[in-house]
Amino acid sequence: MSPLVNIAIRILEMIALTAAVSGSLFIIRVNLQQWIKNKLLKLSDQLIPWISISNVSYGLIRVIMLILKIYFPGAFSFQLKIKVYMIFNYIFISYNLWLCTWLCVYICLKILNLQNRFYITLRFHDLFLWILIPSVLGSLPISIPLAFGIQKRVLSNKTLDDLNQTPPLARSAEFIVYATVSTAGFLLCSVSALTIVFSLLRHIINLRRNSHCLKGSSIKSHVKAATTVFLLLAANDLSLIFILIPVLQIDKMQWILISMTLYSLLQCMSFLNLIAGNAILNKALREGLKNCLCSQRK
Repeated sequence: MSPLVNIAIRILEMIALTAAVSGSLFIIRVNLQQWIKNKLLKLSDQLIPWISISNVSYGLIRVIMLILKIYFPGAFSFQLKIKVYMIFNYIFISYNLWLCTWLCVYICLKILNLQNRFYITLRFHDLFLWILIPSVLGSLPISIPLAFGIQKRVLSNKTLDDLNQTPPLARSAEFIVYATVSTAGFLLCSVSALTIVFSLLRHIINLRRNSHCLKGSSIKSHVKAATTVFLLLAANDLSLIFILIPVLQIDKMQWILISMTLYSLLQCMSFLNLIAGNAILNKALREGLKNCLCSQRK
C-alpha cells in the first residue's frame, strides 16, 4: 500500500471516528436529559445509549492510540500496539453486535404483541442488567484469544514461507468460538429484524386495504420503522463481514486497516439511522439544527 493511500485511509478513519463519537455523545446527552426529566426510560431508550457509550469508548481508545503514535512513537512497541488494538476492536464489535441484537429482539416482542403471554412472563424490561452484563463479560473471553491469535500471526509472518507454515487462523479454536458466538447473535438479530419488517409490511398492506383506516402519517411511521430495522440488520451483516476480513486476509496488514476504517464508517451510518428512527432523538436533532440556524441568522 502506497504512503498516500495509507494517509488517505487514516484521514477517512479519523473523520468517521469523529462523526461517530459526536453522534454517540448527542444520543447520550438527549437520553440523559429524558431520564432526568421523566425519571424513566424504555428499554429501547436504555439500549441505544449503551451502544453509544460503547462507541464513544472505542473512538477515544482509537484517538489515544493515534496521539501516542504521533507524539510518542517510541513509547510502546509495535507488538503491544497491535495487541491492544485487536483486543479492544473485537471486544467492541462483539459487544455492539449483541446490544443491537437485544434491541431487535425487544422491538420484535413488542410489535408481535406478545405482552399478554410471553412478554409479561419474561419481563424483558426487568432483565436489562442481566442482558447488559453477559453481553460485556461474554465479549471478553471470546475476543481476547482471537486478538492474541491475530497479533501472533501478523508478527510471525515475515516471509511467504512463514505464512505457509503457519496454520490458518480461520481453523483455530479461538476463531471458531468467536465466529460461533457472533453468528448466533447475528442469526437472532436477523430473525427478529426480518420478523419486524414483515410484520410492519403486512400491517401497511392491511391499512391500505381498509380505506377508512388509511392514514398517511401512520403508513409513513410504519415505513420509517421498517427502514430503521432493516438498516440495523444490514449494519450487523456488514459488521460480521468486517470481522472475517482481517482473519481471512491476516497476511496483509492493510486489510485490517481497511476493514476497521469501513467499520468506523458503518458506525456513522448506524447512528444516523438510530437518530432518524427514534422520535425523541429525531426531534432533538431537528430542534438543535433549528437553533443553530437561528443563531447564525442573528
